[in-house]
Amino acid sequence: MYHQNWNQYYFHLDKKKSDKSQTHNKPKSKETKIKNKIEEGKLSHTKFDKEFGNIIRNYRSNLKISQKDLAQKLNINYKIINEIETGNAIYNPKIMRQLKQLLKK
Repeated sequence: MYHQNWNQYYFHLDKKKSDKSQTHNKPKSKETKIKNKIEEGKLSHTKFDKEFGNIIRNYRSNLKISQKDLAQKLNINYKIINEIETGNAIYNPKIMRQLKQLLKK
């Protein structure tokens, strides 16, 4: 215990310097960015392209299969195929990959 120094030290920061450094270098959080996008009206989901929906519709009509049959091949709901063909479906990379693999065959 002889090697420890028990003297008390007090440190005071200059308030002017600390305030400036915090306001200029403060990064925005994800929540703040999302709130700003909501206020600006720029927050929206990306959707499948209508041209891609037309490609799927043409592929399906060439094979003479229904939306339900195509959905069963991909193991998804037939409503998703309908939404993709009309361009109203929210983009899903898993479904996109499955459809591209199906088109390559």
